[in-house]
Amino acid sequence: MTKIFILNKPRLCSCFKKNNKQNIYDFLPDISKLKIPFLLDFRSEGLIIAGEDSDLMRNLRKSKLKKIYFVKAKSNRFEFDKFKKRESNIFFEGKRYSFTVEDFQNYGKVFRMRFILSQEPYGFINKLMILNNAKPLIIKRIAIGPLIMGKLPPGGYRPLSTAEIRKIEDSINV
Repeated sequence: MTKIFILNKPRLCSCFKKNNKQNIYDFLPDISKLKIPFLLDFRSEGLIIAGEDSDLMRNLRKSKLKKIYFVKAKSNRFEFDKFKKRESNIFFEGKRYSFTVEDFQNYGKVFRMRFILSQEPYGFINKLMILNNAKPLIIKRIAIGPLIMGKLPPGGYRPLSTAEIRKIEDSINV
């Protein structure tokens, strides 16, 4: 059976092995050909799926599983109305992306929201906040499809159970 793990990627940790910076491979078991279907940028934190090279990992990469993020940002002139709508579309780097915002809360210059995306380019939320005059304070992926991170500490990982793997397979119709 393919070994698949979830990891709580710490903030300021790379998803790539380079430049002697701390990276997610420092936390995961040493498996050759480890695949990560949904990356997070350096400043983002949260749920990552990692596993041995397999059809499941390749199918995950192609899938449009919903990913849920908790976002906290700060701004003096952020365009709040754009994000108060439940569902929005945005053109970004020549392509249209759809997202849903839930639980938008404004506390003066600081705001919080939950972002739900089914596909996004690397660093999308971070770039989206910056393009809208906001400084991202926290971007944390809390779920991918049926998987919820739960209480893993930063840098913590665990193998997925057979039931969780089946849920993923069912959600991407494998």
